[in-house]
Amino acid sequence: MIAVLSSIILLLAVLSLLTAIYLNIESYHKPLIKWVSIQSIIIAIIFFLYGCIYHNESFYLLSMFTLFFRAILIPIVLSKYVKDPLQRSRTRPAIYSIVSIFIIVLSYYLYTTIFFIFPVIGAIPLSLLLSGLFILASRRSTTGKLIGYIVEENGILFLTAILVPTLPFIVEVGVTLDLVAVLIVAVIMKDLKLDLNLPELRG
Repeated sequence: MIAVLSSIILLLAVLSLLTAIYLNIESYHKPLIKWVSIQSIIIAIIFFLYGCIYHNESFYLLSMFTLFFRAILIPIVLSKYVKDPLQRSRTRPAIYSIVSIFIIVLSYYLYTTIFFIFPVIGAIPLSLLLSGLFILASRRSTTGKLIGYIVEENGILFLTAILVPTLPFIVEVGVTLDLVAVLIVAVIMKDLKLDLNLPELRG
């Protein structure tokens, strides 16, 4: 049973990595919001499966918080204020595709070098973490930066779950990060509402 669940987790982890690559390349805000929600749903399912493997209630709680905050609440709030389907951030798909591949290779190298005693699957959440940082650095719009923060948060919690799966503080970390994300949304929503059509939010 554990082997089956581990295989499912690996498949879901690969899917989350593919969503991160897409988020790196995509420029329009509506698809960004949709796919970061999908990625968060995938991460929530992974946490639930870890709960089944380790019989740890902390993972079930973390799964619920991930699903509520990052997969549902924040995307709904962002979608409410990003109504223009043409609203976008400038991206360079060819260059960003190369960057995505570089991030994956770098993550694998760093993970196998630093955390060589842990499962290799940990290179995937490290890729999510670095991808989130890249999105934060490469997007000028507040929406794009918030998407980057969510991707980074997914990577941090996923990586923590692999490295220290039995520690209850994972839930505390997850709740804290989610509350920070909600606070960020609360702070920027006024600016998004007032300045939705400004050039800097489109580029």
